[in-house]
Amino acid sequence: MSEPRPDTGYCEEKKQHPRGGHPRFHEILRRQGELHDRKNTDYAAGGKQGPLGNFVRVSEIKRLYPGFDWSSAFGTAIDYMLKQLDAAFILYATGRKSITGEPIPARLMDVAVYANIAQIIYEEEVDFANSLIAQQLAEQLELPFKAAPFPEGWANK
Repeated sequence: MSEPRPDTGYCEEKKQHPRGGHPRFHEILRRQGELHDRKNTDYAAGGKQGPLGNFVRVSEIKRLYPGFDWSSAFGTAIDYMLKQLDAAFILYATGRKSITGEPIPARLMDVAVYANIAQIIYEEEVDFANSLIAQQLAEQLELPFKAAPFPEGWANK
């Protein structure tokens, strides 16, 4: 008869956790808890706002721009960028090293990547808007015109 694993309580012979349910469920929960603890240390430890500090700080930045569409593709790219920038700020401000393997230089590379993505999204929006304006003008002047295609993956606005 096999003994339950000390780290998960899982017993191979019974194929279940002592509390019931799927045998791997509590193992996954344990790993998620460990990941949360590491990431929370990177994002929040040392900040005045507590364990949810990164959410508090980024939401404060977002409140500064009430007319900004955070649900747009551009807004989402900026949101992801802010999350990484906040992580770099808190690591730098507290003088701590990342325990997730994402130190300040890696966070800044993520910021740069998201900034590039935001630039691409913005340029595609402008190109599409300009194409629509040109199409409307061509229609008014009764000129032939073929509009630029809507950027791939975008919802029709």
